[in-house]
Amino acid sequence: MSPDLSNDRSYAVALARRYFYERNVTLDTLVATFSETTDPLIERLVDLAIHEPARTGRFITVSQRDYERSYWPDVDEVLRELERGERGVLPELRPWSKKRIFWVTILAVFLGASATEHGLIFWHHMKGDAPLPLWSAALHLAAVSFMSCLVLAVAIHLVVAVRHRLRRPNRP
Repeated sequence: MSPDLSNDRSYAVALARRYFYERNVTLDTLVATFSETTDPLIERLVDLAIHEPARTGRFITVSQRDYERSYWPDVDEVLRELERGERGVLPELRPWSKKRIFWVTILAVFLGASATEHGLIFWHHMKGDAPLPLWSAALHLAAVSFMSCLVLAVAIHLVVAVRHRLRRPNRP
């Protein structure tokens, strides 16, 4: 794919409309076409297409109402900016809702509690209070490491989301 075509906003709009509205272009085609783009607006479009929530036929789906309320406004904003051509600017990311911040906080607490539990089990094994088989102790140590990394990642996303929301208090 030529760099000129992968940075062509009018071509990106046409292909995106075929992907989102007509559904006669696959995600693989969209990603492959714009894989070499240097345009941040086209990169956001591809990112939105890759992270499109499933609505039917999968284990975890979203309702049409949630799709239209949470996902589609971002796509619509990017498409409108792409239609403006060279005058189009990258729209600012929408802040997380209070509900999403609450549930991600709950997730972080549960991940932290699970990591703590595994850490305590491993600690008691190391002290000799509750000896475990080697494979079990190794699994608890691995669980502590993995869960701690997850807690750190979720906490960083949460802090960024809260800071972004505090800067933009008027938006839902």
